[in-house]
Amino acid sequence: SFAGTIGPPQFCEEHPELLSAAPDSNVFLEGLGLCPSKPKALQFLLKYNEEQIRYLDSLEGVAMFLRDAGGCHCAACQPQDQALTKLASTYHTMIKGVSPELQAALISWHIHISEVPTLAAKLPPDMLIFEAPRIHAIDVPQSEFVERVKRWQESGRRVEGWIEVQENPTALLPTVYPDRLSNMIGLMKDLGLSGLWGTATQNPYLFPLNIW
Repeated sequence: SFAGTIGPPQFCEEHPELLSAAPDSNVFLEGLGLCPSKPKALQFLLKYNEEQIRYLDSLEGVAMFLRDAGGCHCAACQPQDQALTKLASTYHTMIKGVSPELQAALISWHIHISEVPTLAAKLPPDMLIFEAPRIHAIDVPQSEFVERVKRWQESGRRVEGWIEVQENPTALLPTVYPDRLSNMIGLMKDLGLSGLWGTATQNPYLFPLNIW
């Protein structure tokens, strides 16, 4: 998986004019969010992520985060549902250009319920939706996850479950995960999700306490 609007530190430092208008990116990602509506930024992001996909030549699919830096709030990136649809579709074209057999998926991290109809209607038909309950975060209620899943399903989209497990001392400690994982897997089955994916990461870049 990759974050579709995050650039490497050196490039972002050298091109501050390409940064996104997203204050949250300065808090969580130290100012590494790029504006996808700026052609030079988008061109760089596509090349940067394509090189990584080509390097990992045993991949069967690629999943993308599009709003992990908070999204860009400049005028060119509004309305957000249309901007996200355009960005996802552009990445889909790139991914299929690397290999037509690669499966492309959109991870729903920070996607709002109100944005689902546009995305569901306009994303490439073969793009999977990975619905993320964000079990290591505390800012989104479970009811919102359930409602978003149902909206995707009502739109005819193939939705699969994606559970993120990372040691995040700012929100949860790992000892809470067994029950939370078990409950979420049960909920995903009840919602009729057709598959279940997971990631397990320690993230010392974002959460330095993990290095201890």
